[in-house]
Amino acid sequence: MNNLKSHFGAVAPFEHYMWADSRADYPMIFWLKLTLEGEVEPKRLQSALNAAAQRHPLLMSCLQGKVHHRRSSLRWVPLTDPRIYLNIVRENQAFRFPENSQLGIDIQREPGVRLFIREDKEGLSTWHFQFHHSATDGTGAIQFVEEVFRLYADPEAQHSDHPVATELYAQRLHCGQTAKSLLRALPANLAAAFRYFCTNPAALSPELSTGLKAKTLVHGPAQERAELSTAQWERLKAKAKKDGATINDKLLTHCFQALHRWHQQRGGPRPIRVAVPVNMRPPLDRSMPAANCMGMAFIDRKGPILDDRKKLQKSLVEEMGRIKRLHLAYGLNFVISLAGHVRGLVNAIVLPRYTWKCSATLVLSNLGDALRYSTLKRNAEGLIQAGKLTLLRVELLPPLRAHTQMSMGVVTYGGQLTLTAHYDHTILSQAEVQAFIKHLTQAVKVSTVATEDIRDQALIPEKAADVAPFA
Repeated sequence: MNNLKSHFGAVAPFEHYMWADSRADYPMIFWLKLTLEGEVEPKRLQSALNAAAQRHPLLMSCLQGKVHHRRSSLRWVPLTDPRIYLNIVRENQAFRFPENSQLGIDIQREPGVRLFIREDKEGLSTWHFQFHHSATDGTGAIQFVEEVFRLYADPEAQHSDHPVATELYAQRLHCGQTAKSLLRALPANLAAAFRYFCTNPAALSPELSTGLKAKTLVHGPAQERAELSTAQWERLKAKAKKDGATINDKLLTHCFQALHRWHQQRGGPRPIRVAVPVNMRPPLDRSMPAANCMGMAFIDRKGPILDDRKKLQKSLVEEMGRIKRLHLAYGLNFVISLAGHVRGLVNAIVLPRYTWKCSATLVLSNLGDALRYSTLKRNAEGLIQAGKLTLLRVELLPPLRAHTQMSMGVVTYGGQLTLTAHYDHTILSQAEVQAFIKHLTQAVKVSTVATEDIRDQALIPEKAADVAPFA
C-alpha cells in the first residue's frame, strides 16, 4: 500500500463520472452473479475476500473529497480496516445489507465490493458480487473474483503465475491515449457529442420510477437469463466471421431490432440509443489490478433501417469498427477530463437534461470469454473449481439509471454464452422482460442457422416484425 499515492491516489475522469452519477435511488453499482455447486465455508471465504482485496487496492480504498469539486482535489485513500462485507443466507431468506441499509455502496466510507450468497438444499449457491463502478469495471471485477477463488482454494497460494503490476494503475488515467490520438479523434468526438445532446432517445417505458431500494431487492436484483448452447455459440461465431462482424456486432443488431419491435407495440417507432462499454486495456494484459480502463460508445438508430437486418448490421459493423480504430469510446472520458477542471461541471453533465432525461434506451455490455486465460483448476467439462466448489455459470448485470430501465450483460463461460437482462422492477414487469429476452435470443438463434438450409422455409427474419411478437 506504500505505492498508493504515486500510482493510483489520483482520481481518473471515468471514476469521477461514475461517482457523480451515483444516486441513492439509482446507485452506480453493477453485479456479477455466479452459480456454484458445493458447500461454502464462510470463514475460508471471508479470508479469501480480504486477502484478494489486498491485491486490488482500489477495492479496499475510499474516495476522499467532495464530488462536485475539481477532480484535482479528489483522492483515493486506503481504508484502515478494509473487511469485505459478506452475507450468507439460506434460500428464500432476504439479503441483509450493511447497517446503513443502503442498496448502493458508500464509496466514501466502505470498500467498493460486497458479496451476498444464497444457498439452497441441493448444494447449489448463487453469489451476487456487488461493485461500485468508480472502483472497477467488469473486466477488473472478474479478475478480483478469480483471485478470490484462487485464495479460497489455497490460502497460501503464491502468485508468480498471476502477477499484479500496480504501476499499471497510471494507465487508467488516460486509457493509453496520447495527445496525437486525441487530436486525430477530435472532429469525430465533437460530431458524436453534438449527436448525443441533440438526440432524444426513447426509454423503454415513459413511466416514472420510485427508485431502487435495498428493501425492494431483498432477493437480489431483478434479472432474467437466456443462454446459447455451445453449438449455437459456435454457429454465431462462424456466422459473425462470415459476415465480417464481431459477436458484439451481431448482438447489437438484434438488440436494436428487438427494441424497435418493443416500441412499435407501444405507440410507434422512436429513436433508439444503445450504450456499449468498450474495454480499453492493452490486449492480453491481465496484470493491471481491478480498475476502470474503459470508455463508452453511444450508438443511435431510427427510421426504416431498423426494419432491415442486413443494412442495420452493415451500418453497425462500420460504426463500431470506426469507434475502435479511432478510440472514439474515450470521447466521454475526454469530455469528463476537461469538465473536471471546473468546479461543479461534471455534476451538471450527469444531471438529466431539460430537453430529455433518457441517456440510453439500453446498455449492452459484453465481458466476452472472461475466464478464458484463468490458470485455476478445471474439471473434465472445463468448469473452474476452487476447493470443493465448482463454478457453473457467470452472469453480468450492468448498472441501471432512472430512465435506462434495462441493461444487458453478456458473458461466455464453459462454452456457453449467457445473456442476462438486469431491469428496473419498479417499472417493467417480469413478464415483459421475459418476453423481450425470449424475442432477442430467438432472433439470435434463428440467425445462426445456415441460410441455404432454411431459406425455403422462410425462417430467417429480414425484418424485425418477422420475429414472434412480445407477450
